Amino acid sequence: MDKILIIHTGGTIESIIHGKTIDVSKQGKLRLMTDTLIQSIYPFAFESITPLHCLSENLEPQDWSTLLNVFSFLDLGVYKGIIVTHGSDTLPYTAAALSYGLKNIPLPVFIICAAHPLAHPQSNGLANLSGALDFIYKVGLPGVFTAYQNTQKPLKIHLGSRLCEADFVKDAFESFGKNPLAHFDQGKFVFDDKKAAAHLKETATHKKNYIIDPPDFKNAILAIKTYPGLDYRYLDVNTTPPKAILHVLYHSGTGNVRKNAPTSLATFIKSTPDIDHYLISYKDLNQAQYASAHSLFSVGGLPLCNISFEAALTKLWFAYNQEKQCPKTYMQTPRTEEFLF
Repeated sequence: MDKILIIHTGGTIESIIHGKTIDVSKQGKLRLMTDTLIQSIYPFAFESITPLHCLSENLEPQDWSTLLNVFSFLDLGVYKGIIVTHGSDTLPYTAAALSYGLKNIPLPVFIICAAHPLAHPQSNGLANLSGALDFIYKVGLPGVFTAYQNTQKPLKIHLGSRLCEADFVKDAFESFGKNPLAHFDQGKFVFDDKKAAAHLKETATHKKNYIIDPPDFKNAILAIKTYPGLDYRYLDVNTTPPKAILHVLYHSGTGNVRKNAPTSLATFIKSTPDIDHYLISYKDLNQAQYASAHSLFSVGGLPLCNISFEAALTKLWFAYNQEKQCPKTYMQTPRTEEFLF
């Protein structure tokens, strides 16, 4: 019988409610396993391990390394698929970390969460778990994915490298560019992005040759979101400089470049030449750009195209904590499916 490995890390899907407090609990984890075995109609045997168990807001990049190290000790040939339980808050970041750390993995890996604990009547936890199992059983496409059902919407399959943070009104997840990999419709999966699916199938590594080498994430990365009135004098990055800074610009790839202004991003980049500055919000660098964008490029700003904030930030953590490739080259090289639309 095919095996499924469940890697428990906690989150709402493994939490219970005490009065007005939600927190991870062994009872929540046991309920997940019990419901899985009782309700599943799939011919799988289940195994489980627990390398972490916390609410996902407490996770840090070093925890990605812990999680990836679990994969480095697994015999992947034993499993039909792997499911990682997780909290919703930092799900897109860990999903991206698994995408980069498990590049070209030869089997499906799902990272799933829930909007409410499983005991809550509006929880979508079991629906998300069922969607992941269904995809593993019926499709079996290798890669890193998330299965998530937004309220009153069909379940969608998202690529780990494209998942964006959930909104805080409806707790809804979407893929970067609003284009999921697939959705569930009338008992079957319909691929919204056939190009990405073909890419995953073509680039998967043979199980016997698969090697995982997780970074330790000791070199720090900083992210700054542009907004009107942002005064860079309050950011003393020269005292304890990060290896790189990710600047989230306005939607058209622009930022403040007013001359002699403390709110000028161009001035800030020029004043910190030992730090690599990356810029996101660009769609096509072959098209005409605003004058402010050219000003940012001229002082050393490094544009990134068609990548979400969550994936770009996670990729920077990987780029500046590895030695096989120049970090700038690593960042400019398309990985997994982040740039495919």
